[in-house]
Amino acid sequence: YVLRKTDADGEWAEYGNVTGDAEPKAGTILTFTDSELPNLSTRYQYKIRLSINDGKTIFESDPITAGLLSGSKVNTFEATKGTHESTVRLS
Repeated sequence: YVLRKTDADGEWAEYGNVTGDAEPKAGTILTFTDSELPNLSTRYQYKIRLSINDGKTIFESDPITAGLLSGSKVNTFEATKGTHESTVRLS
């Protein structure tokens, strides 16, 4: 399960579900995209809860924080080396 909360004092809520193979191959990556962000200026916290043995064994990941800072928003960008010494210019 993917758990999400919107602030440090908030409650963790089950937000989504990611299902994987019971016997995954080495290097298997599962992804989850949060496409329902009601407030783009909120920094959301996420963690994963892994449940095995019909819920008898549960593991939880450390939380991570994600979101845009100060309500900023990047729609698109291009990166070129150009003539900028030791840097990449983003526009």
